[in-house]
Amino acid sequence: MRRSALLTVAAVGVLVCVIGGTVVYSALQDTARTGTNSAESAALAASADIQLASAGKGPGGVIQCDAFSEDLSSPVLTVADYKPGDQNTRFFCVKNIGSQQVSLSVLADELTDIDFACTGDEAANGDATCGGDQIGELSAALMDQVRTVDCATGAPILTGSQHKLAAHATTPDALGTVAVNATACIDLFFFYPNGLADEAVQTAQSDRVTWRFKFSAQA
Repeated sequence: MRRSALLTVAAVGVLVCVIGGTVVYSALQDTARTGTNSAESAALAASADIQLASAGKGPGGVIQCDAFSEDLSSPVLTVADYKPGDQNTRFFCVKNIGSQQVSLSVLADELTDIDFACTGDEAANGDATCGGDQIGELSAALMDQVRTVDCATGAPILTGSQHKLAAHATTPDALGTVAVNATACIDLFFFYPNGLADEAVQTAQSDRVTWRFKFSAQA
C-alpha cells in the first residue's frame, strides 16, 4: 500500500513537470502574419483570333481596310439580273489579333440555292425543280476566285483556283499565313462565265443563291 502511494505521487509529479514545461514553452513563442496575399495571371490572347473588314482599292493599288469586327453584318456582294459575261471584284482585310501565326482559309458558307420563278425555257431544258422556291441551280453556274494580294500595291501574292461557287461550299481555299498583328488583304473575283452549255444557263435562270464568305484561322 505504501509503495502504491509512492508510485502515485511520482506519477503526479511527472505530470506536473510536463504541464509546467508546456506552459513555459508556450509562453516563449509568438507569431505575426501579413494580410491575405494574392496573385492573378494575365489574360492572354487566343492562339487563333482574327477580325474581318470589307475593303476598297485606292490610288496606286493600296488596299484600304474599313473598320474591323468579328463578323460583317452587311453583304459585300449583291447583284441582280446576272448573266454570262458579268463579273465583279471585291476586297477584304483579315487581321490576326491572336498570339500565334495562323494559316488562313475561306469557304462559301451557308449556301442556299432557290429557284424563285419558272421562266423562259427553264422547265423545257429539264429543270425538275422549276419555280416555287424549290432548289435552284445558280451556284453550279457562277464561279469565284479568291487570292491574297499585297496590301500596299494590290499585286497578287497567292492566287487560288477558279471554281464553281457550289464547289466552294465544300472545299475551302487556302490563303497562306498571317503573322501576329499582321493584316492579310484578300481579292475576290466573282463572275458568270461565258461558254457554259445552253442547258446550264437555261436551268440557272431566275434563280437566287445566297451565302456568306467564312474566313477561318488555324494556329
